[in-house]
Amino acid sequence: MECSNCKKVLSTKQRLRYHVENGVCMKKPASRVCIDCNREFSTLQKLQQHVKKGICRRTTECSYCAKVLSSRQRLQTHKKKHEKIYQYFFTKYDLEGVDCYQCGDIMSRCEHKDD
Repeated sequence: MECSNCKKVLSTKQRLRYHVENGVCMKKPASRVCIDCNREFSTLQKLQQHVKKGICRRTTECSYCAKVLSSRQRLQTHKKKHEKIYQYFFTKYDLEGVDCYQCGDIMSRCEHKDD
């Protein structure tokens, strides 16, 4: 059985009648895109769950790179990557006894130590 409006093939007369009487082919398909974050979902149920939990409205922003993550657990894991990378920048090094490569003086009293 084929619908004359949308050319969809249905298996029984009852399904075709329901399809035509209820205007199934005339209805717009429900959007599966979140209005707040423009994320598209594979099913309408996943979109509804996303909206119900308020995932896109959570403020879980990384203080290092301003990336917004969906949960606090993911934010903590993400921040650990930054902390591993940046831990060497914040480490104080003892420069006593190290010679400057530019002037040959001891680094602790050299004026090039900031470079």
